[in-house]
Order: sequence, then structure tokens, then C-alpha cells
Amino acid sequence: MWDVISNETASDVARQCLEDGSPTSGRRAARSGEAASSSAGAPAAAVGQESEPRCYRAAALLARLALGRESSDNISVVVIDLKGRG
Repeated sequence: MWDVISNETASDVARQCLEDGSPTSGRRAARSGEAASSSAGAPAAAVGQESEPRCYRAAALLARLALGRESSDNISVVVIDLKGRG
């Protein structure tokens, strides 16, 4: 994914998903040309209280962004919330 998404963008997207659970950064990124594809592979189920944990959403969104920007890399994304917000 690093061939098409900057460290700053990846950090911003993950941070936003982890802070409030909504991918608003992804919507903002999509408006700025980082089109998200709807055909991302689903990551393995994560353990947590929520039906779709924030880490899962952040990883899925980052994978979709990389696919949408036609990354030439194999794409695997793991997001770990070290603060354990849920």
C-alpha cells in the first residue's frame, strides 16, 4: 500500500477511524482523489465488543484506498489500537 498511500495519509485515516469509529478521513481522502474501491478483500475477523471493531474498519478502509489507487503491491493491512479504545 505504501506505493500509493503516504505515511501521513495512512496515519490520518487510521487515527480517525480509531478515535470516533467513522471513516470520515476516508471520505475526505476520496474527495481529494484517493478513490476507494468496493472490492477489497475482507480481513480476518477481529476480537472485540463491537460488531465491526474500529481496527477492522481502519484496516479495511486502508486496503480499499490502496486498491482504488491501483497499488502494484500485495496488500495486507493490520491496524493495532495500542490505546484499546474499543
